[in-house]
Amino acid sequence: MKISILITVLSFFFNAHLSNAQISFDNTSTIYLGQMYSPPVTSEITISGYPNETIGSTYNILSTTISIELSHVEAMEIWLECPNGSRAALINLHVGSPWEAIPGGYSTTAWSGTFLGDPTLEATIGTPGVGWDYTFSSVINTWGDIETELVNGNFLPATQFGNGGNSMNPNGVYLPYWTFDSLDGCPVDGTWILNIQDNVDFHNGTFFGWNLSMNSNLATPSVAASNSLINVFPNPVQSSIQISVPSDLLNKSYVLINELGTVLIEGKINSLETVLDLSTIETGMYFIRVEEYENTIRVIKL
Repeated sequence: MKISILITVLSFFFNAHLSNAQISFDNTSTIYLGQMYSPPVTSEITISGYPNETIGSTYNILSTTISIELSHVEAMEIWLECPNGSRAALINLHVGSPWEAIPGGYSTTAWSGTFLGDPTLEATIGTPGVGWDYTFSSVINTWGDIETELVNGNFLPATQFGNGGNSMNPNGVYLPYWTFDSLDGCPVDGTWILNIQDNVDFHNGTFFGWNLSMNSNLATPSVAASNSLINVFPNPVQSSIQISVPSDLLNKSYVLINELGTVLIEGKINSLETVLDLSTIETGMYFIRVEEYENTIRVIKL
């Protein structure tokens, strides 16, 4: 049965809909993925408030992140569909069945048993494992597509539920199977659909939600943006990062968020140089937002 979950979450951090800003949207509804094939399981995000704005013109897709645990990654197809029906495939590890949704693809039994996240196995169907966050981007990717990384053996052990089996490493940014350029011309407003299709019926897993992030291409800066410049160093960072701000941003609020929009660190800027301790934060991509500063600063934690 096709499962559709609809939620609208408009995550604006300090006037995000301004020049060169990032806008981020989330659906955090959980969906059980047990023993599925076509039609796909779907999860939807509906965006409003951006009339006449399109991907590739006023906005670009920065990244999409999915939180998932799955007992077998082989035979999996995951793709993003925009409001006009255009698609961008994130994962395409299946080829040859009459119900395949994405042309092409990779398929080999050599990958049998590779996980996403830390899954419960078939003996415990219906019990959620631990979802790991997998990020895909055509512009800030640190790795190849997930098929390439499978061949390269880019795994971590799934130790909590997966009996130490190989799971795809979540600590980087994957290239999608199709670049996000395939979504150029899509309207920003409307319903965006994440589709998950497993073409083998004995697999099981849990989908915990997803995030869609866009960057603005709008050319006209605001007054605050034109008078302010923030420097962040070092970036990428291993432990501590320094934020240097002009005097007009003193006493403003800041947040460090992850790709799902979760606030991890927040505070006030009390001096021209602020040091954040990121030593306990997991490897991955994060974003710094400062009140009255319209640019989002991307930070890579090593």
